[in-house]
Amino acid sequence: MFPLLRRHQTLWAAWVLGSAALLFASPVHGFGWAELLACTGSLVLALDERVRREALLAVGLPALALIALLDPEPIGVARLALLWGVFAIGVVFGARALDDGRALERIAGQLVTMPQDPEAVSRFEGAVTREIGRARRHERSFALLSVAPLRRTGPPDPVAAGRGETSGLLEALAEARMRQQLFDLLTRELHVYADVVMMPDRVLALVPETDARAIDSLEKRLAAAALGSLGIEMRIGTGVFPRDAVCVEELIQAADAARERRRGEVGARAVAASAASRASEEPRGSTADGVDQA
Repeated sequence: MFPLLRRHQTLWAAWVLGSAALLFASPVHGFGWAELLACTGSLVLALDERVRREALLAVGLPALALIALLDPEPIGVARLALLWGVFAIGVVFGARALDDGRALERIAGQLVTMPQDPEAVSRFEGAVTREIGRARRHERSFALLSVAPLRRTGPPDPVAAGRGETSGLLEALAEARMRQQLFDLLTRELHVYADVVMMPDRVLALVPETDARAIDSLEKRLAAAALGSLGIEMRIGTGVFPRDAVCVEELIQAADAARERRRGEVGARAVAASAASRASEEPRGSTADGVDQA
């Protein structure tokens, strides 16, 4: 969590709990519904972001006065002013904490969704179209890569590392960071004639003059570089012109489909390894049971 946001939330929580404890322990008057509303009324702000500080104060202060007047215990001006002050300060603290959190969510949400740059995508598609024309004229092939992060095997990303808990927002931020790192890696590792573009969920790369025989070594080299320098295990799929497709859209679809097949193969291997591990443990457990029974 961001330190500033954590401080604001801590201050709000401390005010709610501290004021409730002090009013409850006060020997001057009892702790009734008016005191409860004054201490906890600011929590209404967390119900919906449409509940604003000004509206809650405009409704809460008169409601607090009405509840205090209905209290069978006599009410004085000092007591009412105290309750109003506790309520208003709680609303101010709560509004500051929630407004900061929602603003950060909006900013982080834009980073997570990674809205694609239309100009960059258009330039990439134009480069693929031109490469198709050159490949047809010179009767050669080229490859289009679709790359996405699978998981981080190295030290945990400080963006996603917290108190042992990771929210969905932080997970998405960490994944977007891994995509950015893979984009930078492909830009460095591929030769100067390659084109790389980052999409919202993957990275696409055009590699000219690459045939099907060189694909396996290229994928292994990129996977080793990602794992060695970034600690990221990635999924990579390749579409080769003209073997897999002969137009831009179909090449991208072929590369994406190959990447998803690779993802399925990784999952199947993990399931098979887990099943084999359980199967190897069962005979040892049975043998141990037999020894115990003997």
